[in-house]
Amino acid sequence: MVCAYIELDKSTGANLIGVSSSTDSGFTWTHNPLTQHFEADTTVGDIFGAADPVVAAAYNKNPLDPQNPTGRFYLVYLESSFTPQPSADARILLVSSDDGGVTWTAPTVVEASVGFADEHHWVDKPWIAVDIHDDFTDFTYPEQPVYVTYSSFNDAQTGAALGSFGWECDLPGPVTSGDTWPIMLEGSTDGGANFDMTPGADPMAGFEVTDVSDPARRANRGSAVSVGPYGSIYVAYMQGGCAGTTAPVPNEIRLSAIRVDALAKFTGPVRTTVGTFGHFPRLEDYCSPAATQPWTFHGYLVGESTGRDPIDPCTWDLFRVNNFPSIVASYHRPSGPPPIPFGWEWIHVTWADWQGDYSASPAPDGHADIKYSRGTVLSVSPPEINWSSPRTVNGDSTPGHDQFFPFVTEHQQSTGDTTVRIFYYDRRKDTENEQISVFMAGSTDGGSTWTHEEEVRCLGLCPNDVGFQADFFIGDYIGAASSLTASGVDFSRVVWADSRNATGVRPDNNDEIWTALSTDP
Repeated sequence: MVCAYIELDKSTGANLIGVSSSTDSGFTWTHNPLTQHFEADTTVGDIFGAADPVVAAAYNKNPLDPQNPTGRFYLVYLESSFTPQPSADARILLVSSDDGGVTWTAPTVVEASVGFADEHHWVDKPWIAVDIHDDFTDFTYPEQPVYVTYSSFNDAQTGAALGSFGWECDLPGPVTSGDTWPIMLEGSTDGGANFDMTPGADPMAGFEVTDVSDPARRANRGSAVSVGPYGSIYVAYMQGGCAGTTAPVPNEIRLSAIRVDALAKFTGPVRTTVGTFGHFPRLEDYCSPAATQPWTFHGYLVGESTGRDPIDPCTWDLFRVNNFPSIVASYHRPSGPPPIPFGWEWIHVTWADWQGDYSASPAPDGHADIKYSRGTVLSVSPPEINWSSPRTVNGDSTPGHDQFFPFVTEHQQSTGDTTVRIFYYDRRKDTENEQISVFMAGSTDGGSTWTHEEEVRCLGLCPNDVGFQADFFIGDYIGAASSLTASGVDFSRVVWADSRNATGVRPDNNDEIWTALSTDP
């Protein structure tokens, strides 16, 4: 097992990527930081640090190969320079390991934005998936295909600074035709060695999975990608309108389904709506009077109910949250004839949904729940997906208790059924709705019913203590993975940032990465 996370170098103030690996199902771990990848690179600018690491595993096609007995791990992350604005640079980089995460290759550039002030372009929030099922498709590569998605912010404003750019979606006035925020897809068929960044030069380069031609749908972020058993690429993301639109569309969780043809070209995409969501309160919602901005990518929750800053009336003791979806595709063989060859294909999507009164005084009044929807694939070419009605999977519906940052995993049982687990942060055990526990909701029938919910780890994460770079960061995700033990027991590992042993006051504290094992349901 391999886990990646942000590791703050307090001597320089730079973010690094920390990596830990385990060979015993996560009971013991070895720390292997990627410090060799963070020297300054003059072709990109002064590198400030790294963020948003995501890991994916590729199974070894030849288990007897002594050069690669454990398969390959891929790690994608964002490397960026935030100063001086607006001359910010960013690169999405990919490294791989063939020895279980102990050593890593030199990075491959997936995509880059150089000199934002000149190009008005910024890349952010990568995600990665590997097609481990490529034997089912019509083509076979020496290496299993690797797919990376990311947000691409293209701003028509001249000299715009990052503080008023893309991810806050707060451009004043009418919509500018050149302002678009698509989700992009890149592919590699040589083990991640090459991602051609010139559209048209590579059939898998720079493929847009969203549709930004409609000004009301130009804002997209928080993509997550998964590959189905029959080679379909599924990309989930959040989409909504922006300030300046006359009639913003509802905030939606969307999914794009893409196929790869026999010539290794992306085809599609077919886009569908999975569900809607209420966005988390914005910074402006904690001000008086309330701001009128209709939509933002990030929201904020109160970390401590009495934590308002007496100097700035708009600044509470807040921490940043989001509505980003989590996705995983699964294979299921039910009784009776399947609608497509070999069996069924399911897509599991989960997200946080906040509902409440944004104008309540002195702070917004509401809470967040965990939503889930399952897509049943009726046809893979062209993709046809039937979505179930979104449902709440957390058993606590008490107003004022937040659940957020969900992450979904799946694993097929020997019976043919699919175990689905959703891990998330939960504040129900604290009557003040401040401290956070880690909970898990589970289903043993592929998401049809959710009969099990348990606390994975008791209260220990306090958002007032966790933070880096700035006071309001507690991370943007938690992570989890499912597999089988050597004895055949289905289990999941979840990882999160924990502050129970933290010292000092954020951001000058020492939070830790914790993990827990779950074998239920």
